[in-house]
Amino acid sequence: MSENKEIKAGMCIEHWNQIRAEVEKQGLTKFVAKSTEDLVRLMNEGGRDPLMGAHNAIMGAVIEKSGMAWITVNPCPYCFVIGQRKANNITEPLDWIEGAVEDELNYFKEKGLIESQ
Repeated sequence: MSENKEIKAGMCIEHWNQIRAEVEKQGLTKFVAKSTEDLVRLMNEGGRDPLMGAHNAIMGAVIEKSGMAWITVNPCPYCFVIGQRKANNITEPLDWIEGAVEDELNYFKEKGLIESQ
């Protein structure tokens, strides 16, 4: 009989907190759902949460670049990418978190929900 093992995948707390800090830095915290229930309702109503939006964009980028290989090595996709970059001697900064949150900021600006500066 085969054994089912649960694989937990997602951002580690360090990178989740970095996304959250960048969302706050960009002034988007007021658009972040206060609870899981609020998030589900928001998404079901066609809304957008910048914290989850940035998270999902980063997850999508990792999957696009490496498929699902990351999940067998490190349950945090961002940690996986950092490890791959180190292994390949890539030294320029990885700015996916800033870029993903900037995309969220642009979305909320385009929708007229925050003022462009």
